[in-house]
Amino acid sequence: MLVVLRVFSLPAEAYLARSILVEEGIEATVFDEGMSSLYPGVEALGYRMMVDEKDFEHAEKILSKAKLTP
Repeated sequence: MLVVLRVFSLPAEAYLARSILVEEGIEATVFDEGMSSLYPGVEALGYRMMVDEKDFEHAEKILSKAKLTP
């Protein structure tokens, strides 16, 4: 089951975090990236970084070490 790891305000931050996680062997998905084109102004809701719940703790440690905060 996928869970929200972090919510980023900018898509570039979300994709940087995703790249770091994938490099470490953790599958990660960015949700809500197309919402701003459908609903202008909705980017304020952020871009959700989703990971499998079994990878949550490890992914959190990796992003904390990389100093990536939403």
